[in-house]
Amino acid sequence: MKKVKLTLAGLDGNAFCLLGAFKNTAEKLGFEKKFIDTVLTNATSSDYNNLLYVLACACEDEDED
Repeated sequence: MKKVKLTLAGLDGNAFCLLGAFKNTAEKLGFEKKFIDTVLTNATSSDYNNLLYVLACACEDEDED
């Protein structure tokens, strides 16, 4: 599965900031709306730890190839 190139470390840890950073970056990179919506739905389906886990699984550091 292709991942969004976004380094989560160093971002504001606020859940809304993390979700917004993911959504904006994914849209800029041309990811399908369905993929973005699925990740956001899964990320917000439980607690903060779940949100971090789901976003971490959907992202890879910008400097990785």
